[in-house]
Amino acid sequence: MEWWRKIRMLTSRRWRRELQEEMRLHRELRGDDKRFGNELLLIERSRDMWGWRWLREFGQDVRHGLRLLRRTPLVTALALISLGLGIGANAALFSLTDAVMLRPLPVAHPEQLMQVYTQGPQSRRPSATFTNPLWEQVRDGQDVFSGAMAWSAMQFDLGTGGERQLVQGDWASGDYFSTLGVGAERGRLFSRTDDFRGCPAVADISDALWNSRFG
Repeated sequence: MEWWRKIRMLTSRRWRRELQEEMRLHRELRGDDKRFGNELLLIERSRDMWGWRWLREFGQDVRHGLRLLRRTPLVTALALISLGLGIGANAALFSLTDAVMLRPLPVAHPEQLMQVYTQGPQSRRPSATFTNPLWEQVRDGQDVFSGAMAWSAMQFDLGTGGERQLVQGDWASGDYFSTLGVGAERGRLFSRTDDFRGCPAVADISDALWNSRFG
């Protein structure tokens, strides 16, 4: 293919040797180096006829830059560390922005979700933490939202025999899934009828945990 021949020409030393050998034969036939012209200039013109001069010049600039970097290893190390920290910080910030602001939550009508805070007279800032009796009053007395749910992040230990196997999960109220408009792939999700004081422990697991731990 034409583009593949160009790449080989730009990266192969064999092409330059063959071109120099051909020019040597022409000089011998002419018998006059001055009439033949400048060899380096003719090589450059031959390369330009193949095109992609910008790629060759870019490669030359990269090699020149690497040689300069090798001469100052300390400055190079500091520059690479600074560059790595900058890229890492920007990647983390973009990931957070994408997850929080750009990418919609995988629930029904994410734009309608609201988080409720409370603030006591002695508190400096609002808090999203509720005691269970206070949450029950909000759940049973609110008439502003179409649904209300409470949750709290938690790590759960699924290990047996003294071995710790921690997984990330949530304590969640009975209306958790119905409020978010999320359904189950298989089986059923717990509901408000499962949520009462003294209720047995009920759990719904993710597809990832189902595959990794329960096959």
